[in-house]
Amino acid sequence: MGKKVLILLALCFLCISESAYMEVDTILPHPMESVKEWAEEHGMAKERTVAFPNGDQYWMKRVEFTKTANQPISSEFRIPGREGTFKYVAIEEGQRVWKQIPLEGTLPLTAGFIDTTEAHWYISYPTLFTVNDQYATINEIARAIPIKVRAEEDEYVITYSFQQQAGTVGEMWAVESTEVLVPWEDNPYLEPVWSLLDMTTSSKWSWDGMHVKTPSTYEPAGNLVYYRFPDNYIARSLIRTGGSRLAENLGWVMLDQGIKNQTEHGFWATGPRSSWLWKDYKIGSHFYDTRFNTDFARLLLDGYAKYGDERFLESSLNYAVWLMEHANKRGIFMRRGEEIGVLVPDYAHINPHLKTHVSLNHQLCEINYFFDLYRLTKINYYQTYAKNMMNGIKWTKEKWLKSNGDLEYGLLNGKPMGQDYPYLTYNDLWETQKILEEIYGSRDADLDFLMQVKKIWMDKNNVSGYRE
Repeated sequence: MGKKVLILLALCFLCISESAYMEVDTILPHPMESVKEWAEEHGMAKERTVAFPNGDQYWMKRVEFTKTANQPISSEFRIPGREGTFKYVAIEEGQRVWKQIPLEGTLPLTAGFIDTTEAHWYISYPTLFTVNDQYATINEIARAIPIKVRAEEDEYVITYSFQQQAGTVGEMWAVESTEVLVPWEDNPYLEPVWSLLDMTTSSKWSWDGMHVKTPSTYEPAGNLVYYRFPDNYIARSLIRTGGSRLAENLGWVMLDQGIKNQTEHGFWATGPRSSWLWKDYKIGSHFYDTRFNTDFARLLLDGYAKYGDERFLESSLNYAVWLMEHANKRGIFMRRGEEIGVLVPDYAHINPHLKTHVSLNHQLCEINYFFDLYRLTKINYYQTYAKNMMNGIKWTKEKWLKSNGDLEYGLLNGKPMGQDYPYLTYNDLWETQKILEEIYGSRDADLDFLMQVKKIWMDKNNVSGYRE
């Protein structure tokens, strides 16, 4: 365990003698990362490479154009082997379907799998965009040049190009291996899973992390504007579903970049300004969202268990400190005898703002995270935080009941507000109960009551997708 983590734990829990720490079963050799930079004729280029212990390699090349030129700039890489194919997901009549074509001519403008008799690659397509550093957004330019393929003796030459326009950025990335990256034939569930991992349209994997389409209520927004997401849904699927070398490789790369994006305060900021958060609470850009942050902090714990990378644990513990500070500073506290209850607001900013609402799903996610930390570290302080937050829900149980039979989305100044999600909150309640059974051998009656209310409403409204 790293010295910084030990110091962090000691500072947080000076009064706690149970500073036990659970090591992962196996400490695996970590990937080796390197970055190089160089000047191009019309800009600057850099490349990040990651060499994995299994022999595979990830790379991303980024070109930042400072001058405009009439001719595009081209690069190429070579893939050994014959009988090459390109497998990708196409959209047909609104459905995502798998296609496989010969590795020749020009490739579709989408990420996909290249397989030959000797090599197996996953490649992006050459994306061209502008960057808004102020809000951590990128704006894709719909003028990408398709990849060209040329077959030579026992290998394929892959050429990708970028239009050279001052103020734009071009990116291309890939994972390469001599082994099959995803064993489609061995597991029939992998095709449906991978068909949903969209890094072409709804989200973009970029140099500084995962970006998702910016909601219309965010500023800046637009059809091709993507903001750097505090969480990472694709990494969650890769790490928790697994089942392939590619999932193992990309999962580590995405967590590695995620911890680099953590602010010095300990959270992951949402760069754009939310128009409704600004209107209602005077919260500006680079705000803190408890749900997305806590989900990612939990994912880091999964990553630590999977890869044995102590940096993932350290990053999650740093966030836990921020979350506790946020709760202590902005939470709504209640007391019954010696017991404490607390409701933790959903949003915050390092600058002064109005107190925000508390939503049930955010509160439950944070409870589950603190229980995760307790089970990992055996430190009672985390357990206490989780129980105090549970009391916050239990002691306000009646306020979460909506007149139409559903649960309320949130509470603001003690009053209900908003429309709850169809089944997200139920799933969070389900997970909390599962954790309670695993730790204590029993469920909580008040949470069961809320689950029953939500279940009746879901059945009445033909809601599916919830956990059972």
